[in-house]
Amino acid sequence: MRAVFELGAAHGVQVVPHSAYFGPGLLASTHVIASYPGEIPVERYYADFEDTPLHDAINPQNGRMVVPQGPGLGLDPDLDVVERLRVDA
Repeated sequence: MRAVFELGAAHGVQVVPHSAYFGPGLLASTHVIASYPGEIPVERYYADFEDTPLHDAINPQNGRMVVPQGPGLGLDPDLDVVERLRVDA
């Protein structure tokens, strides 16, 4: 992905990773973007959730995403919320 960022920058094109997800995909995109030294927007589909397993980690603060600092993607989902929101098919 960093090579794609560099290729875009070399040709005057800003690359914005497409991840309209609200879970691991959004956290992964946030980490990839944070690894690049330049400014890159993060795509985040706006929705006002009552609760999510990632709590405030998916919500911008002052117009910016905060990069979780724990291992892996930065934090583990709240399994109690996952269970509460689960839908059996």
